[in-house]
Amino acid sequence: MLYSTSNYSRAFIAGLTAALLFTFCFLPSDAFLTSLAPAARHHHTIRKSHTALYSNKRDSEEDIDQSKLPSNADILASLNQRIYELNVGIGKRYIVRIQQRGFLNVHSDPFDPFDVTNVVGKLKEGQIVKSMKPNKGDWVYHDGQGGGWSIAKFNGFTWLEPID
Repeated sequence: MLYSTSNYSRAFIAGLTAALLFTFCFLPSDAFLTSLAPAARHHHTIRKSHTALYSNKRDSEEDIDQSKLPSNADILASLNQRIYELNVGIGKRYIVRIQQRGFLNVHSDPFDPFDVTNVVGKLKEGQIVKSMKPNKGDWVYHDGQGGGWSIAKFNGFTWLEPID
């Protein structure tokens, strides 16, 4: 059956009405008053940053400021310094262990664990300290209680137990 002209007219008017309703209901009102160029630029910016987030492209050398990077000699010197520090015990972490209720004294000088004239602080069970200088025998200079010396081992008991 062939459609008459009136059926085509009705279909056209219905389609036009639906398109106009969609346009006025779902598009922002200022979309008709502004040009599409700013919106296109904004869309391009979003796409560009989105693409950069998921891109596997590595930064080229010209994107990196070479003047801010350390030289190979600086890296080697820093590495050698850290190796020395590790060898002498600097930067090593310890956990405080107490035999009975009490504390571990922090001394200003590493001489006698029973000397109370040079006590500058006290460490509690479970505290973690980090060595700051090379050890002197069983004495460890650490950052606990503002810094000072504590005995690591004495009379067969380990007061400062190494963590690392």
